[in-house]
Amino acid sequence: MANVLLRMPDALLKRIDAARAKAEQEAGWPIDRTAFLLRVITRALIAMEQEPAPELPEAQTPATAPIAPGVEYDTTRHYLGQLCSRGHDYQGAGQSLRRKSSHQCVQCDKELAAERRQAKRQRG
Repeated sequence: MANVLLRMPDALLKRIDAARAKAEQEAGWPIDRTAFLLRVITRALIAMEQEPAPELPEAQTPATAPIAPGVEYDTTRHYLGQLCSRGHDYQGAGQSLRRKSSHQCVQCDKELAAERRQAKRQRG
């Protein structure tokens, strides 16, 4: 089994521990926190698979801006800006698709991440 490290707020951990304590009391024996979390996650995944995804109200759907017929992007996270140094032209618009948070080209970010992974593989 793979090891996973979870970071969570103290308030959430207290809620989990309270629920675990209740489950321990009902079961009549101690339950390990990790085992309890696995059980909670598994049950939640099963419930999600059995229920259809809820429809989002129109106000909660991501805002999109058409730049060409049939081509859209999430305007809450991205914008079209100056062509990047690598020349990534988004869908022939003559501009690069950039992140609002960092103003970096989305395609450049993907390529740089792939280059870092490749360099890491070659080192290790």
